[in-house]
Amino acid sequence: MQKKIYIYLILIIMITQNSCAQEDKSQHKHTNKLINETSPYLLQHAHNPVNWYPYGDEAFAKAKKEDKLILFSIGYAACHWCHVMEHESFENEDIAKIMNDNFVCVKVDKEERPDVDQIYMNAIQLISGSGGWPLNCFALPDGRPVWGGTYFRSENWKDILANLSSGYKTNKAKYLRSAEELTRGIVQSELITVKNTEELISNDELESTIKKLKKRFDFENGGFIGQPKFPMPGIYEMLLEYALVNNDKKLMEHISFTLKKWSYGGIYDQLGGGFARYSVDSKWLVPHFEKMLYDNGQILGLYSKMYRVTKEPVFKRIIEETANYTKRDLTNKNGLFYASYDADSEGEEGTFYIWSKLEIDSILGENSSEFCNYYGITSKGNFEGKNILNVDKMIEPSETIIESKKLLFDLREKREKPSLDNKTLSSWNGLMISGLCEAYHATGNNEYLEMAKNSAESIVKKHINKNGELLRLYKKTNSVLGFMEDYAIVIKAFLDLHKATFDDIWLIRVEQLIKKTDELFFDSKSGMYFYTAENENIVARKMELTDNVIPASNSVMANNLFDLSILLDNKEMKSRAIQMVKNSKTQSLNSPTYSYNWLNLMLKLNSVKKEIVIVGKDANKKRAELLQDYYPLIIVSGSEKENENRPLLKNRYQKGKTLFYYCVNNTCKMPVENIEKMDL
Repeated sequence: MQKKIYIYLILIIMITQNSCAQEDKSQHKHTNKLINETSPYLLQHAHNPVNWYPYGDEAFAKAKKEDKLILFSIGYAACHWCHVMEHESFENEDIAKIMNDNFVCVKVDKEERPDVDQIYMNAIQLISGSGGWPLNCFALPDGRPVWGGTYFRSENWKDILANLSSGYKTNKAKYLRSAEELTRGIVQSELITVKNTEELISNDELESTIKKLKKRFDFENGGFIGQPKFPMPGIYEMLLEYALVNNDKKLMEHISFTLKKWSYGGIYDQLGGGFARYSVDSKWLVPHFEKMLYDNGQILGLYSKMYRVTKEPVFKRIIEETANYTKRDLTNKNGLFYASYDADSEGEEGTFYIWSKLEIDSILGENSSEFCNYYGITSKGNFEGKNILNVDKMIEPSETIIESKKLLFDLREKREKPSLDNKTLSSWNGLMISGLCEAYHATGNNEYLEMAKNSAESIVKKHINKNGELLRLYKKTNSVLGFMEDYAIVIKAFLDLHKATFDDIWLIRVEQLIKKTDELFFDSKSGMYFYTAENENIVARKMELTDNVIPASNSVMANNLFDLSILLDNKEMKSRAIQMVKNSKTQSLNSPTYSYNWLNLMLKLNSVKKEIVIVGKDANKKRAELLQDYYPLIIVSGSEKENENRPLLKNRYQKGKTLFYYCVNNTCKMPVENIEKMDL
């Protein structure tokens, strides 16, 4: 009897599974080659009627065999206008037929393949003077770009497809000339001119450059004048260092004001923590609601430094809420951090985050009035008839408001969430690791350090292959090899972990990664680093110099080399860092907004060299006490044990004692046992 029941159950399961499989198959009219990818962005397009190919040899071979132009359509999972163009054009069967008949269509996730994005973004910037996503670039069968743009309405897209298709068939020579000109422009952009005789930046030049930035300050709303407004935390981190080194109190006031504007504005998720990518208006009220790991990692680090300087409660609150958001919503089972959350949910942008006054009143009852006054909630609303929470008066919430926030957050969790891009990118994880290390210094909360260490250990275990190569993205098949951005930022993260733990294993891993970085990317002629390894199948190898929402890989590496040159007493590393700074000086003076990380290194080179070394049985405890305050441009190192292999620690250990050594320009004061006696 039991055997018959067992067989019966097996049959039911098999029938059910078969039924589900048939139902799932019939659910999608179209399926293309993206169905085998792992990127959430690519999978979003796997059932378009467009015959999409992933970037790779198969697409190039087809284009060459059929002599067709390639369309590179590039975007990312959290991109609102990418979704709009997909709905309007790529889901349209008539438009898809034109694309399939006349082009080889390649869909690219820009976050997986920033090297490909960099090439074709460069091309459309040369064509139109601007860029963005979705990025749509047409290229010859060998990948050389001929024409492109960003978002196109469906009626315009049809005309573009028709014109390019017929033009390529009837006047191929014109397209070849266009490809040659664009490729030449791409190769020459960000071309490095070696400056062997260039002087380092002077204090006067640095001051003049900072004045350029100050002229663009928005003293009414914080940040820089104009809209949309991107937080760009790297700029403010550089300005913070400059203000502290030069005792510039007015600059400190503007930085503090700006960070408070972010904290109380709609760009910050007042209920759940974490920052949106940018504000579409000048007041930081209406965000583009997507949340990116790279923003939140850098902003977390900036607020942590600011709190260590000012001890103002608002900055500590933002640290705690952003770190909690990261743990709750962005962390996977291996401790790695996910890439982003979309702006859209329920088919609309921002739906997850906004509230009507009626909703608030019905939920909060007698506490609604205080909550609505604090967050500026009205019946009219401030965003499409509803309300984005923001605080005009910039005062911290009362206990009643904190309780109301928790109640609304718990209810919001039951809403349909924006979609998650669950990629775990090495460089973006590195940015969050560094941010968490700073949060640990600021608050003393060991949980933040553990989060940073867990991510870093998973990078070591899952994102470094048997050849010692760093992966940008781990997949069970076809893992994406790391780019210079990944190496430079992960090296920086491991350096920050060494500072936060005094564990030499992070320095050992740094040295291993630097050796591999030099092997894959270093250009001995210029002293700079290519973005891609030599064997990559792309149109041109470029060197990334421009600091943007993520700092340039070359500027990060130059800072790494300089800091390591002090930690390891390595003159060659210092020499290389100086050469990189000389090569970038002209750009830095002319375009400080996009050279903030270079300017930070120039500030280091122009400042007095300072080191604090803590050695002895309580070194870690004393380090934690010391770093609750912020000391700009000071290298901190130490060990609980005797360590004669490290130059900074040699001959400094005394059994039974914990000593502080403070050195200025290679001259050390007598060691002391109390922080207060160091006279910093």
